[in-house]
Amino acid sequence: MIGLELFLRNLLAKYGAVRITTVATIISIALSLLITESLHIIQDGFRHDVAADQFIIPVMAPLIVAPIAAYWTFAILERLINAELEKERLVESLTEALENVHLLSGLLPICAVCKDIRDDEGAWHQIEANISENSETDFFHGICPRC
Repeated sequence: MIGLELFLRNLLAKYGAVRITTVATIISIALSLLITESLHIIQDGFRHDVAADQFIIPVMAPLIVAPIAAYWTFAILERLINAELEKERLVESLTEALENVHLLSGLLPICAVCKDIRDDEGAWHQIEANISENSETDFFHGICPRC
């Protein structure tokens, strides 16, 4: 079961969900035709009095195995497609979040008395102006209870 899941995961990564779904649909149609043909062989066997042991195994094996294989294949395929869609949503969400992150880093020369910040050209600016220019932060002022 793990080997089949790994195989389908590799197929999904290589070809994408639409192609894999198309192939799976074609496989299910082929299985349906195989089952239908098997039923016709059984019907012909009963009409012509062919010995049961001549057609039971070759006909019944696909009738039993094909639906089980199709069910497991589609179940795994559905899980993989859902996981791929969830991964795409997560990547989209993380990309959007990353676009909204602005990081200030490095050393910031600041006056010990007035708290102004010196820029690269040596000019001094208010800390609020510097942070507003380098991020998407806006300031509003108030007076704390201590002051």
